[in-house]
Amino acid sequence: MHNGLQLGLLNDQQIDYYPFLQQRTIVREIRIGPLNRSHQDARFTCKASNSVNNAPKTKTVALDIHLPPLKVDISRMETRFVAGEGSEIRCQTFGSRPAASISWCKDDVCLPDSSYKVFDDENGNVTTSLFRANFSKEDHGKPLTCRASNRLLQASAIEDSIRLDVQFAPMATLRLGPTFKADSIKEGDDVYFECAIQANPNVTRLVWKHEDRILVYNASAKIIMSNQSLVLRGLTRQRSGHYKCVGVNARGEGSSNLVLLTVRYTPVCRYPVTNIRGAERGEFLNLSCSVDALPRPLKYKWALNTTRGWKEISTGSSSSAGASPLAILATSSNEEILRFRPELEADFGTLACWAYSDLGWQQDPCLFRFFPAGPPESLSNCSVLNQTADSIQVSCSPNDDGGLKQTFQLQAMDVMTGQPQLTLQSDTVAEFWLTDLEPGSTFMLYLYAVNVKGLSQPVVLPVSTLKEAAKRTVPPSTDPFSGRVAGAVAMGAGAGFLLLTTVVVVACLRCRRTRNDATMAMTSSTGLAGQSQYHQQIQLHSNGINHQSAKSRPVHTNGELVSEKPTESFTAHEDHGTAGFYPRTARTSAAPYVGSKGNCLKLPPDYVATMSGAPESCV
Repeated sequence: MHNGLQLGLLNDQQIDYYPFLQQRTIVREIRIGPLNRSHQDARFTCKASNSVNNAPKTKTVALDIHLPPLKVDISRMETRFVAGEGSEIRCQTFGSRPAASISWCKDDVCLPDSSYKVFDDENGNVTTSLFRANFSKEDHGKPLTCRASNRLLQASAIEDSIRLDVQFAPMATLRLGPTFKADSIKEGDDVYFECAIQANPNVTRLVWKHEDRILVYNASAKIIMSNQSLVLRGLTRQRSGHYKCVGVNARGEGSSNLVLLTVRYTPVCRYPVTNIRGAERGEFLNLSCSVDALPRPLKYKWALNTTRGWKEISTGSSSSAGASPLAILATSSNEEILRFRPELEADFGTLACWAYSDLGWQQDPCLFRFFPAGPPESLSNCSVLNQTADSIQVSCSPNDDGGLKQTFQLQAMDVMTGQPQLTLQSDTVAEFWLTDLEPGSTFMLYLYAVNVKGLSQPVVLPVSTLKEAAKRTVPPSTDPFSGRVAGAVAMGAGAGFLLLTTVVVVACLRCRRTRNDATMAMTSSTGLAGQSQYHQQIQLHSNGINHQSAKSRPVHTNGELVSEKPTESFTAHEDHGTAGFYPRTARTSAAPYVGSKGNCLKLPPDYVATMSGAPESCV
């Protein structure tokens, strides 16, 4: 017995190994076992002797045992990995003789040798392998195995495994509920979407989007979200479009595939109401019944509103249209064009059309409302934008054009002379610039909007140019005391002028009262006649009738100054004391009048209050 080994004699025989030497060879064999790791490098010595007088001959051998690996271990310093980021994993084994062979396997598929390296220590007892990996999200949950074996020993392989924990942004997949057919969803139906998400770690938020617009839970709007489902109730055509779901976790966000939702609906009018202004009797109009529909419309119908309700009208075909007041000119997938000609007063009303598709008739028709053309409405917001000694800029806001193209006209009259000064016209905007005027002059401006049906009621605007400043002949004094003296003198002069003005006013009032009593009857009759004649003449002038006079006056047309004969309609007499009745707007019953007798301007109080540049002699 030696260290637990059983030494057994196998044979003991003599062999004439070298017969020519007449020597005998003795062979003795023994069996040793069972061996274990403790017998590595164990030494065995064989001694032979044939005489006590001679020292024995010896021979020693040492055991070199092939050993399998004892243990293999994957370092768990990194327990979690991130998809797309490089990672290093260490595997160690020991106890193998000779050094162990290491291999890596992922999901039972062995990896190439180039993906890892193996290092042995000096004694060859410990073997280390470094595996450099770049895991993807598909690797999550798969087993990773490190296997160690002794190539010289069969069935010597041992292994260690870990399950990969790979973190990655969510992967989402969206689909329509399996009970729905994508090509048969229509308005009023309910649908739902299912969002399947893979994520590590789990998602913290789920976002739903419709055409890249975020949807929020809103039960009143029939948008319901539950777990990973989106429910849309009572669909409308506005719900059509692309949907997707987006999962969010600590590693980022991931969007799903796009799912197209197509909501079928009956035809709806693209332009619900069309107002047609300026329609003339006997004039052909092309009416476009344009609708949106899914599926496409198959046919159309038209109806005219009468006192007895809607009356369906029949139309002719495009080939036999001729001069028919009702005829279909063209029909396309989403539009039908009707030629309509209003002939009677009753035709000016409302015309409607409906479209029909596989889902039924259009609910709300397309309406065409006809209104006869008329004169435009009066201008509004007329004001003076700029005012100098020789120019005035006036601007107004246009209103309804009566259904026809409108232009704008300004007529200016000098209040002192009672004569028209100029006429301006503008085709685009109601803005006028009066130039080359006399400083300190006062004018009455009449502003109109005009179309082929006539002109609007005038807007009357009193304006004045500024007076020229008196030329300074003495330089101003810089002495503060002289300034105070000048101020005192000015105050005294002002007081004296005020007293003198009061006396003149009292005298003038007494004189006017006597004169008015004598001429009241004549003024009333003359004023009424002049006012009637002026209204008639200004209407003719605005309609484009040329008036003749001995003197010419400047006329501005579209910014151009042209020569035109002045009209005589602005004054009925050569005597300025009784001439010049100027119309107001239609809401004003009494018209203003002027007179120059005695250099006193006669205007009603409401006009005097708005005229900043009235002559100083007027009291």
